[in-house]
Formats: sequence, structure tokens, C-alpha cells
Amino acid sequence: MNVTQLSVIGNLNDADISLLQEMAGREEGKGSLNSLNLSKATFTTKDQIHKEDKRVPDNIFQNCKNLQHVDLSNMTEIGKWAFNNCALTEITIPASVTIIQEEAFRECSALESLTFVPGTTELVLKEGAFFGCGNMDLADDGVLPSRIISIADHTFKQCGITKLTLPTNEKLTG
Repeated sequence: MNVTQLSVIGNLNDADISLLQEMAGREEGKGSLNSLNLSKATFTTKDQIHKEDKRVPDNIFQNCKNLQHVDLSNMTEIGKWAFNNCALTEITIPASVTIIQEEAFRECSALESLTFVPGTTELVLKEGAFFGCGNMDLADDGVLPSRIISIADHTFKQCGITKLTLPTNEKLTG
């Protein structure tokens, strides 16, 4: 089976997540999934028993060497190490996301473009969220949206950012 693109509709449990990880190349030399649409997905994991959630779980696609694109529309949180060391080439953080946890996108060396969708929902960027994304630059001429209220240490350390304008927001910390 050589599935390269997939849209998920409905709830994903631990078994479903394991299959997606395999399809996205978590194990060296396996899988062909490079584009994943999670905009209509929810998650129920062992940590979130009996609760369907729009939170991308911790470690979910860590080290998935084939995953180049993911649609996170409607997600509310991106867990720790969720996409750490993936093959993502671009990422758009939707207005529905309120927090990007520690090292969520760390070492995504193929990541070239990061876009934050403006909105009214406040956004917190935890420590090292994009650490080591050496080829990554910011879309929108490097202007971060005012919905960002916290930028932790090392959030953009060792990134390829050529221009950065902090949001004009009196709540901003970091």
C-alpha cells in the first residue's frame, strides 16, 4: 500500500495513531504518507481516556521522515515533540491553536516556511518550539501576529529567520 495523501475524518485512537506513524515513515525505510489532513480529526489517547480532543498529542509524528505537509486547521493545541524531526517543508498555524508546546517542531530541518494565521485567540509559544529549523523563515515578511502573547526561550533558536517583527501586544512576555 503506497498512500501518499490522506484526510482523516473522525476520532483517532492509539491504534489509529500507530498506523499513521508507520505510514508516515517513523520506522526507517517504511511508509509513503507525505501529506496528512487532520482538520476534521479528533484524538482519544491513553492520556485522554473518554475524551475526544482537538489537541495534537505529544510525540505523535516525531521522527516521521516522510511527512512533508500537515493540515492542522481546527486543532487547539500542538503537543510536545509532536512533529519533532519530521520532513515538514511548510507549516501553517491556524487561528484556533492556543499553545504550541515545547519542541513541537524541533529539528524539522526541511521546514522552509512558517505562517501564523491571524485571529483573536491568544497564542503561547513554549520553549524551543521551532528550535533547530535551520532553513525556516517566517511568512508575512517576518511580522508575528498580535495574538501571540508569550514567546519562550529558544523558540526560534538556530532557525533561518531573516526578518522578525514582534507583535504589538502589551500582554507579550518572553
